[in-house]
Amino acid sequence: MSKSNPFSDIRMVKWVTRLLSFQIDGRLPSGFSFPPYLIHITPTNLCNLRCKMCGQWGETGNYNNKDSDLLRETMNIEEFERLIDDVAKFSPTIFLTGGEPFYFKDIIRLLKYIKKKNLICWVITNGTLLDKYADDIVKIGVDVLYISVDGPENVHNEIRGIHDGYQKIASGIKKITHAKEKFNKQRPLLCQVFTITDYSFPYLETIYETTEDLGFEMLLVKHPYFNNTRTGKNYETLMKKVFQCDAPSWQGWVTDETKIDTQIVQNSISSLLLKKHEFKLAFFPAIKVSDIPQYYSTEQDNFYNGGKSKNKVQRCIAPWTQTMVYPNGDIVFCNDNPDFVLGNVKTERFSDIWNNNKSRKFRKFIKKNTLPICSRCCGLHYHPFYRSGKSLKTIAK
Repeated sequence: MSKSNPFSDIRMVKWVTRLLSFQIDGRLPSGFSFPPYLIHITPTNLCNLRCKMCGQWGETGNYNNKDSDLLRETMNIEEFERLIDDVAKFSPTIFLTGGEPFYFKDIIRLLKYIKKKNLICWVITNGTLLDKYADDIVKIGVDVLYISVDGPENVHNEIRGIHDGYQKIASGIKKITHAKEKFNKQRPLLCQVFTITDYSFPYLETIYETTEDLGFEMLLVKHPYFNNTRTGKNYETLMKKVFQCDAPSWQGWVTDETKIDTQIVQNSISSLLLKKHEFKLAFFPAIKVSDIPQYYSTEQDNFYNGGKSKNKVQRCIAPWTQTMVYPNGDIVFCNDNPDFVLGNVKTERFSDIWNNNKSRKFRKFIKKNTLPICSRCCGLHYHPFYRSGKSLKTIAK
């Protein structure tokens, strides 16, 4: 069966088109924006794991001290379907995240509805529930499954706080691969996500062995998102002053002292780049090997903005190209920092919220500024998620 890469076919035209249109709406003083290319949807905040490094449910995660009733709040499936109806007219990619999306009781119905509207659908998951849904995932036509794996079996299970997490992923992947053959389907593309953390970085150089053993078609190496306490407090002060909102979300992503050995990370990535792999290799953000010590420095408030990097990013384009819908219907621009809420799709249409006064105000600010916590944010480095193929050469410097 030939392998299909959802990132290399005609669907990428949508992203290129959106980048070109950004040259128009990104310059407008009004804060107006054309529709987004990507919509993240979190069907549920709940998760069946307690991963050590998670900014939501981890050791210092934001959700540990939140009201449990609020965390359980979620729209019903009919409300999610109305949202999909509203956004389908501009054909965004839908990226389901969490929490754990397969923990949502109506996840299969939601996936079916997204694909019924002919939308591209990506899902990121911890992989422990794939056994149950393998056939449905393939038959429905989910385009990409991002599955988090942190290293060899014992390492992964220790980090994820579950004794058989790795085994469940292995079993789920086998069932999905079998279903693809049974139903003569090329998708979903199976992508391993390896996030570099204090716990996982020693296994980066040999992570390709896990990728191959589990049968992944792609490996995405992800640098972590984090900030120091000083940066977080500055962000909270600014949000109160400029947007009149409380902004405590940074507290789940604080790293004042990292155990990550940047020399090991540099050597490991250089080694991965030199090897030939059967799977596709990608990095996000696509920072150069030589910039890694600067990226991981906890003494520095800003990596790309205000630092000395030659790859200085001038501005964030996320508020023009993507957004996040939370389980309760809240819409925000910043996925992991949902402090400034633009509106709620339970009471308003997404298409009205996208260019309302709050959305335009935020874009006008971001057009000329970045927030203190932006330096390692996915949005600031945003392109189609990664560097791969020939463009990997730009990383190996």
